Amino acid sequence: MGQNLISYEVNPYYFAAKPEYRGLTTIERAVYRELMDLCWVSETKTSIEYTPHELASMTGIPEEEIDRIINKLWHECRLVEVCIDLQSNTMRLSVPYLEAQLKSLSAKMEGLKVLQIDQSLKESNTVTPFKRVSGHRDASDPIVGYLTEEEIVANSVSFNGWLPTSHFSSNGQVYYLRRGVISKLQQHFPGRDIEMDLEEMFQYLIKEDSFRPTLPAMNRYIARWIQRNEANNSKGSKVSDLESAFDSMDDIFDQFLKSEQAQ
Repeated sequence: MGQNLISYEVNPYYFAAKPEYRGLTTIERAVYRELMDLCWVSETKTSIEYTPHELASMTGIPEEEIDRIINKLWHECRLVEVCIDLQSNTMRLSVPYLEAQLKSLSAKMEGLKVLQIDQSLKESNTVTPFKRVSGHRDASDPIVGYLTEEEIVANSVSFNGWLPTSHFSSNGQVYYLRRGVISKLQQHFPGRDIEMDLEEMFQYLIKEDSFRPTLPAMNRYIARWIQRNEANNSKGSKVSDLESAFDSMDDIFDQFLKSEQAQ
């Protein structure tokens, strides 16, 4: 809870409404507030073990006066409670006002924790394609993979960082979009909703197996798909420029193609 960082609140209206508090002298009020502070900084935050001698040395008020004030706060005003701690054979003083404060703070902190958990769940459930890709596909990761039937069933509802190739139906081959590719798409098409483009592309390729591109043609396919969607409002980005950017950036993709041709 951050025990050392939270503080209790003093509500003037609460004390002004209590005749027993209004009847205290200035010194008695000062001692009461001192007792509250001592309790709050203790481990329990609501009570302390004490002797009149110890409190006298802390407050600078004579021991007999401290004893009198505590008795008044306890018996007459009911602002504190005193009992004997049988385990340590010492007196324990507690402040009901602080107990109520601690419960209120605990409820607020618990409510805040619930809100934070709810927000975290909402954020974690709102997984965009960019989050999915940037979370686990960097330049050093492979751009081709082969999904099992179980993986295909579990990940074919929406775009999850990969696109099916022409061999998807036969061996589950997929093309993984890495962080660099996503960055290039955003740079070349800053006004487009790339998330929607990738989602539409994914849904189309999942359904239309005869139109799935081969792995070597995947970058060009992505570029032309987005360029086609951009055609109505595009003022510059050429397909050739985007493909050139892909080729200069995608060293691992080039290496894969060379290895495929060598086989």
